[in-house]
Amino acid sequence: MLGTNLSDGATISQQKLCYYSNRTPKVQVGLITNIPGQRVEQVLFPGQRWMFWATPEAVLAVYDSDNLAESQVEHIPCERLQVTETDRLD
Repeated sequence: MLGTNLSDGATISQQKLCYYSNRTPKVQVGLITNIPGQRVEQVLFPGQRWMFWATPEAVLAVYDSDNLAESQVEHIPCERLQVTETDRLD
């Protein structure tokens, strides 16, 4: 999915294209909730890739779908997920 945008209050020049891939055999849920007034959520099937626009201070929280309340996988700063010209989507 391309086009998820956290544009409320952020200019396009402040946003960066970010990329996350679910490399697990489980369905995951990706959430960005630390941007005021925004909540972005994406269900990610095994092997699915997600491209989205976010400010560098945004944080992606990734959960296993088994038990969203208790099974948080990790917090990833979106600045680490930024796409660069040399990145490959293998």
